Amino acid sequence: MKEVLRALIIVNSSEFSAFIKKILCDGGFDPHISTIRCMDQIKDVLKDEIWDIVLSEYYMPGFSVLDVLSLINENGYKLPLILISDESNEELLVRAIKAGACDFINKKNPARLVPAICRELEEIRKKIHIRSSEFAQVKKEQKCSDILESIMDVFFTLDENLHCIFWNKGAQKLTKISVKSALAKPFIELFPENPGKDIETILLESMRCLEQKTFTFSMEHDSSLRIFELNTYPVDYGISVLMRDITKRNFTEEFKKSQEKMRIELSQANELRILGNLTSGVAHEVRNPLNAISVVIEALFQELGDKTEFLPYKEHIFNHVERLKRLMQDLLELGKPIEKSKVTTLNLIDVIKESVKLWQCSGTNTPEIFFESDSDINLKIKADPHKIQQVFVNILENASQHSSGDSRIVIEMYSVDDSCCISFKDNGSGVEPHYLERVFDPFFTTRKRGTGLGLSIVKHIIESHGGTIKLYNNDSAPGCTVQIKLPFDDSSKDNSNIQALSDLWTTGVGPAPGA
Repeated sequence: MKEVLRALIIVNSSEFSAFIKKILCDGGFDPHISTIRCMDQIKDVLKDEIWDIVLSEYYMPGFSVLDVLSLINENGYKLPLILISDESNEELLVRAIKAGACDFINKKNPARLVPAICRELEEIRKKIHIRSSEFAQVKKEQKCSDILESIMDVFFTLDENLHCIFWNKGAQKLTKISVKSALAKPFIELFPENPGKDIETILLESMRCLEQKTFTFSMEHDSSLRIFELNTYPVDYGISVLMRDITKRNFTEEFKKSQEKMRIELSQANELRILGNLTSGVAHEVRNPLNAISVVIEALFQELGDKTEFLPYKEHIFNHVERLKRLMQDLLELGKPIEKSKVTTLNLIDVIKESVKLWQCSGTNTPEIFFESDSDINLKIKADPHKIQQVFVNILENASQHSSGDSRIVIEMYSVDDSCCISFKDNGSGVEPHYLERVFDPFFTTRKRGTGLGLSIVKHIIESHGGTIKLYNNDSAPGCTVQIKLPFDDSSKDNSNIQALSDLWTTGVGPAPGA
């Protein structure tokens, strides 16, 4: 396998650059080269990329090799530069050597180029091994030893050119590369696959800014996708890197979030149960006296007759009595559990069809209904038909009260995983954003005559059936959407699919999908 050689070539012509590349290929290298003719380009490529060697002619348009050497030395790149020229002026060649050029190759004798490059690369390897030995010596000191020996994660150190000078057992275990093989190798050969290149860019940026950086990335390891946290620590001679496998930690955090969410939901359910028991008791105690009041008031006004001056008082009293009756009935509904004996397998489309019929018969100026659904999905659930119908009628009524008579409500039915989804989308006035989190709270209402229990009862019924409900404003105003999820009836999974929705809506309840 040929050795990769990253060579920066500074020459006047692309033909000469191609000639040099051919010499390198014939000499056993796999050259990755960049040909430069402008001084500003040299600054950019030296800053942004890692190079093994620089090959340059003496004179270029607007600058010379002396300018290149000055740039390399001033910025501490420590790159070997070999001069390739047909220059015969010994004084100029001596000046180049004194400025830092490693060797001079005459264009008429290019055979010396490959041996010269090999010699310089070998010198670099020797220097890296010397640095590695120095690092090993420092490691023997107690403080350094305590730190390194306590590190169970992947830890390695790279020099300023991103060549490895320290490689711990965690790194060896992760990459299956021994310490002996890892030393002096460039980082990209230690992590050749993605995200190696991305990490190399971050390491360079961390060294350039002398800032510690932390980020996460995923990588295939032992036939599974693992998540790692990488921390960089720039030092005078390069950069140290600590990699930690946080796959389990991420799983634990997600599990904790799930547990906390479940705890909150159970707490809310318990609070609602307690509130339901309390309100049921209050409703039972108030309903009987309220009925007695209604009877007495009715008798009283019969005694008074049809005197017009008393009619406003009669209407006022009866309106408030009716409102209290509705409140007591809602309180009783809030406290009622689902009776298992009434739960049965239902075709959800039929339930919605009957609910729409019931709702349209009970009011005037009801918005127009449109239906959207996949034609081949199974929409069977287990539920109390009267409770579920109560939910749908309540939602339709709520949407109607916040919409004009000529508006529309779109009912959409589809499946997600093991749940059946029903969405009621209106184009009414919507909900104020700061009220969205409170719409299902008991006794919260924005209507003057509302009890604030309608949506609380809806939420209670849906959750009692193992489902979820949420309300949000439409992305494109106006209006809002109520989305309900109910689990499929497991016993119906093997049944044939329900007939197309367009075939079901033939009774005049509403227009067919797409109408």
